[in-house]
Amino acid sequence: MSKRVLIIITGAVLCALLSGVALANGTPAIDWHVIGGGGGHMEAGIHSLDGTIGQALVGRVANSTYDLCSGFWCGAAAGFRVYLPLVLRGWGG
Repeated sequence: MSKRVLIIITGAVLCALLSGVALANGTPAIDWHVIGGGGGHMEAGIHSLDGTIGQALVGRVANSTYDLCSGFWCGAAAGFRVYLPLVLRGWGG
């Protein structure tokens, strides 16, 4: 067996072992994800758009020790806007 094949096999075994260790830890978890990388703010007249082309890791993960907030939109205030023509019936606001 050549040295190159031995190195490749050893690397594959190490990757398999390390992925098992990562999967064994049950906390914290990211519940949703998207792929990409980019975004920003655009404005023209009365129209504005805040967009993201996607992110490999996004959202907030927290447990008793750590609090991780990652991604382009993380930490942004969640605001609610009503755009017409929208009719809300029985809405208390």
